[in-house]
Amino acid sequence: MVLIHGVGSNLHIWDPVIPALSERFEVIAIDVPGYGDSQPLPDGEEPSIPALADAIERELAHIGIRKAHLVGNSMGGWISFELARRGVARTVVAISPAGAYTTSEGRRESLTLAAHKLGAQASAPLGRLPYLLPQMRSVLLRPMFGRPRNVSPEAAAYSCRKLADSPSFTATRRWMRSHPPEGLDEISCPVL
Repeated sequence: MVLIHGVGSNLHIWDPVIPALSERFEVIAIDVPGYGDSQPLPDGEEPSIPALADAIERELAHIGIRKAHLVGNSMGGWISFELARRGVARTVVAISPAGAYTTSEGRRESLTLAAHKLGAQASAPLGRLPYLLPQMRSVLLRPMFGRPRNVSPEAAAYSCRKLADSPSFTATRRWMRSHPPEGLDEISCPVL
């Protein structure tokens, strides 16, 4: 099972669910290029959904995975759809997949992500200090975490620092806003 995070996030967003999933599956959480600890795509290559899917497909092939169960959140859901369209997915679970929203939902999502990025940039120099109190984690992490109080101060600081420094965040969001998902009718594997 391959876990693909959302825009502005990183592979550690999956840490709370990996132990339970690992009881039934071999689990691989990945950083999408330009997020978390991964390198961005090569210079001049726009971090579009197809380009990010290309990079993930190459990485999976490199480690010997031709087909996998894919779980994606937000941008990761859209990438999972793209990989499924190409025949790389056995199944897809898409959690709040990007691109599958109404115009007003898309605007709200865009504003929320932009505000979260600004908050991450403002708080990153302070390290874990802004996240010491559970109440502050609830306020600062609400856009990205379902239960922000349960995120450790260290994990919160890491996540926000990586978002603040993400070289792909703005360009990926720009691309997603101007390109609707395509080829969804070409997906032949089960999708939830």
